[in-house]
Amino acid sequence: SAPPKCVMRAWVERSVVDTMYSRRIDRAKGLIVSAKELLSEQKLDMAIRSYYWAYALIRSVKNPGSVKDESGRILVDYLPLVIEDIMSDIEVSYARRDDVGVDMYFTYKGKPIKSLNFFYNDGRDKCDSSVKDGYGNLRILPTHSGDYYHLEIDYEARNVLNNDKDLEQILKIVPKR
Repeated sequence: SAPPKCVMRAWVERSVVDTMYSRRIDRAKGLIVSAKELLSEQKLDMAIRSYYWAYALIRSVKNPGSVKDESGRILVDYLPLVIEDIMSDIEVSYARRDDVGVDMYFTYKGKPIKSLNFFYNDGRDKCDSSVKDGYGNLRILPTHSGDYYHLEIDYEARNVLNNDKDLEQILKIVPKR
């Protein structure tokens, strides 16, 4: 016989939900402040991650279109533009290739990027790598032609959530942009 169908409901006071949303907005605004500082230090991985996490937090509140910064900009519209601007100022150039890999040189607004995480395809699988002081290395299979290398910047940075269950759940629900 089939188990009985059950429905469970939980009632939460509106003030509890409002407090949760308020905390998310405050946290997002704090991440934006941090992101600006990290960007000035050429730590693009942490800056992009902070902007994206702020964006995800704001998208998870009841009225995301009402959340504005001190200049009156609607953050849910503005933050993707900030991230796109950062991405458009990243330049990657070929440095050298040997039997086991390819060295690439990464700059942001003409200066070497101190840190950035990215994914690439080694000719068989998706791999991850990082930039340190302008240089990033791609370990590739000898059969890879080497004409093109598709790099994808890791802006979600789920691997560094550090057991942040709230943000982890938000990143699962909020679609990537």
